[in-house]
Amino acid sequence: MEKADSAIYSLVKDLGMENALRLYHIKASWGAIFQEPLSLHTSPSKFTDGVLIINVDSPVWLQQINFYKTNIIKKLSRFGVKDIRLKLGRVNDQADRIKKDQHAQSVHHEITDEADISFIEDVVSSIKDTELRESIIQAIRKGLRRRHGSTQGCNP
Repeated sequence: MEKADSAIYSLVKDLGMENALRLYHIKASWGAIFQEPLSLHTSPSKFTDGVLIINVDSPVWLQQINFYKTNIIKKLSRFGVKDIRLKLGRVNDQADRIKKDQHAQSVHHEITDEADISFIEDVVSSIKDTELRESIIQAIRKGLRRRHGSTQGCNP
């Protein structure tokens, strides 16, 4: 299994999807890392070379969060975050989420976890080659099904 993990990691890195994978993990963990109300007024939007861009929904929250920048970076360091940049932007726009979910559901009908769908869309969004894109979608879906299958029944 360790060889498969390193092969997948190499593939992800070679395809330039490492940042997308890290962003997926950050988004999936956001609500657990940052409780309400912070998680309701912020959302991670982009991750590049250790820098996480965080959208904030108001100037008041932007100013408040600046005071906690060091603590936020510390909490996100396990994802490879070395710095954060805050910007005013959309946070959890319901219309965009519904549109994205509908598209994702049509392409990934057997994957039902919203975080998994978002991950797949984020990973393949920059791939122009249709055949390569579909191959990667299939590989990710297979891995997610296997992961979900191996974790079912493990909780007491």
